Amino acid sequence: MRRLLFLILFPTLLAGSLTAQNVPQLKSHTMKVQAYLIINGQELGPVWSGTGYAITERHIVTNEHVARGNEYGKNFYNEIRKSDWPAVSAFQGMIFKLLVAPNKEITTKVVWSDEKKDLAILEAQQPHGRPAATLAYSPAIVTGVDLAVVGFPGLSRLSDEADYDPVVTFGRINIIQTTKDSRRRKVIQTDAAINGGNSGGPMFNVCNQVIGTNTFTIADFDDASENVINFAVHLDELLPAIRQFNIPATIATAGCVSEMELTRSEITRLHAETERRQAEVTAQSQQMAEQQTRLNAMIASLDLARRDVQSSRATADSARAESEEARRRAEEAIESAKIQNNPMLMSILGFSIFMGGFAMYLSLTKRGNIMVKEAVIQGKELVTRKSYGGAAYNGTGPAKAVLTGLSGALAGSRLEMGSEPLAIGRDPRVSHLIFPADTEDVSKRHCLVQYEASSKTFTIEDAHSTNGTYLRNGKKLNAGEKYVLQPGDRFYLSGSSISFKVGLENA
Repeated sequence: MRRLLFLILFPTLLAGSLTAQNVPQLKSHTMKVQAYLIINGQELGPVWSGTGYAITERHIVTNEHVARGNEYGKNFYNEIRKSDWPAVSAFQGMIFKLLVAPNKEITTKVVWSDEKKDLAILEAQQPHGRPAATLAYSPAIVTGVDLAVVGFPGLSRLSDEADYDPVVTFGRINIIQTTKDSRRRKVIQTDAAINGGNSGGPMFNVCNQVIGTNTFTIADFDDASENVINFAVHLDELLPAIRQFNIPATIATAGCVSEMELTRSEITRLHAETERRQAEVTAQSQQMAEQQTRLNAMIASLDLARRDVQSSRATADSARAESEEARRRAEEAIESAKIQNNPMLMSILGFSIFMGGFAMYLSLTKRGNIMVKEAVIQGKELVTRKSYGGAAYNGTGPAKAVLTGLSGALAGSRLEMGSEPLAIGRDPRVSHLIFPADTEDVSKRHCLVQYEASSKTFTIEDAHSTNGTYLRNGKKLNAGEKYVLQPGDRFYLSGSSISFKVGLENA
């Protein structure tokens, strides 16, 4: 089976319950539109024709493919010209005329056209003398109702009178739909036959009001049958242009209910029902979106909590090991000195044991982890009398700033600092001191450390990291805010497992 889509150059009529009493009025609104090429100052044609219908004493509606512009006319002329005709460069434009009576044509100009909608509005140079058709009340255009189509199909032109006497046929609205192609236009489908030449003609309801403009057919051909489906552009596609150009067309303010069995209250009810259902769908969509947002937040919170628990466990294990080591060293010191009754050493031992228990209590939070780490470090320094990092600056002569890694992937690293800020993170594109790429707790650009030579102090700033930067007292830094560090101060990234120390040494 082969599907053919082709444009019609004149409108048609469809079949239904409309009677012959309507025909004279339907015909009175409809005129033939003829296209002429201007070649060397002369009119050539008509080269094609279509149908139009009056909506004011000067304005006529038709199809865009009936009132096509100069570029199309030039291409058309180039294809049909004979060898003894002038060159294409002699083409000077196109004009469209209304055939309103024998030997009487009225020249028009195109006021508006839209290729996607396949609609155009013409304006006559003088009143055309035909009554203007009334445009229907759009919400009352529904499926299943009778309709009529008027136009000048080419196959019916067996005499000169056929140019002034349009054909009327009848039918029903089968379906109203919006096309899924790139045009996305609203169309009316009918089962009535449309013949070539009806394009641009009006489609009327039983109240003689325009509901659409005939435009195209779709035909299915096979070896046994030929089925044709006909379409008109819905009135809704024309109304915006009429309002845009302030065209004084007559538009009905109520539905045509005489034979459509559709009352105004029924239209209102249908509109209210549609709005109610749409509101329900919108509310359900919003509720689902809110539930999804809450679910995503819960998942993120659970993941963060899982990582905190893992970090806390690791910190607690480390703190227990550190405190056990401190206790062991304290016992060794006491034993070696043989002065178990020495109050100072007993205090050190008690402090170490207390720190172990305190570490177990505080290891449930990041700040507690850091406080535990700090306490362990201080206890270790007290017992061993050895400070983390290098030799301290003695206060005389030039000094150099040093950043020392105490724990984590960069533990043991030592970096001399200049006057420029030093970025710490795991992305070499935005950081200077680089962590391994799989160090998830450290952001791509985690924090900035800078040495202030004038005051011999340091500043630290959290660079909007995911897991935070902390001082030795467990305080979390506010992102983008600078904090002062004294030589010998420590700071932590994400938790107690990653720490650094700033200091001054003799140059």
